[in-house]
Amino acid sequence: MSDLSFVKERIAAGDKARFFYGYYGQQWVELRHGWIFKRKASVRLCPDEIMQAKAALRERQAGRSAVGR
Repeated sequence: MSDLSFVKERIAAGDKARFFYGYYGQQWVELRHGWIFKRKASVRLCPDEIMQAKAALRERQAGRSAVGR
């Protein structure tokens, strides 16, 4: 499983995603799940993969906001 598919899978499962730059300029995604068990995973992605992960996050947020209407 590639890093991008792992990130997309976790976003679809409902994990919270935080995008940030590392000390040397790498782009990272930190995935957090749950509030009882503080599990988190940090994955380094290239800029194109970051854009795809953000698109997956926007799709999930758009789908969630349409449910409440």
